[in-house]
Amino acid sequence: MKGFFKFLIVAGIILVIAGGIMFGIGIGTKAFETGDMKTNTHEITEVFDNINIEIEAADIEIKAATDGNVKVECVEKERYYHEVSVLNNTLSIKCINNLRWYQKIFNFDNRKIKVVIFLVNTEYDSLNIKTSTGDVIINKEFSFNTSNISVSTGDVNFNAAVKDTAKFEASTGNIRLSNINSNSLDITTSTGDILITNAIINGKITLNTSTGNVIIKDSDANTLSIKTSTGDVKGNLLTGKIFKASTSTGKISTPSDDNTKGECIIETSTGDIIIEVK
Repeated sequence: MKGFFKFLIVAGIILVIAGGIMFGIGIGTKAFETGDMKTNTHEITEVFDNINIEIEAADIEIKAATDGNVKVECVEKERYYHEVSVLNNTLSIKCINNLRWYQKIFNFDNRKIKVVIFLVNTEYDSLNIKTSTGDVIINKEFSFNTSNISVSTGDVNFNAAVKDTAKFEASTGNIRLSNINSNSLDITTSTGDILITNAIINGKITLNTSTGNVIIKDSDANTLSIKTSTGDVKGNLLTGKIFKASTSTGKISTPSDDNTKGECIIETSTGDIIIEVK
């Protein structure tokens, strides 16, 4: 009998706790709401040659305008929105975060924030993007003199041309590049794959990743330096090189050295190295 009463007491305590949790979630949901989603469109009439984007959490895309109007379209929240301006020949986009402190810490809102830039001109001097969380897509219609893109968590898909220097960095995410013709290419990622297609670099390609594969297709550079801790390095180059490849655990397959060309240095701790020359 005493055991039965103990069971009832324990069951009652569990029900009270469960009810409190459910009540807390219900109240918390209201407290942590970050406002309605809305789309704000910023019409741009000023001329600019540079683009600078610094935001915390949003997907970013640059695409060609189909109606002949330059504009920035932001899908955002009431308390988290974007400020768009043109100053000193630069289109600037930055986020205004008016979320309360507890909304920033306990963020249960998974609705997608997005910034889309519609451009009429195709050639620009510089492109600088820095975002904490979100994917970045740059379409093929555009050309930049320099490009510098940094993402903490998110993928980068870059299909535009870069004339001088192209630099990409991601902590967690894949970086995919295609059709880049520049003087130098520098990519760093901690956790994620690097995929390069149809890239012709006059100077040096530098690729560094801690955990991820490196794949190079139909691309080339004067010299290449590729390092990965855990991942394979595979692909094909357009011209011969002096190959210096090393791996602790994995197989190595590279073409014979062409002493008239530059070096291709590849290092991996755990992974295969398989490179061909077309």
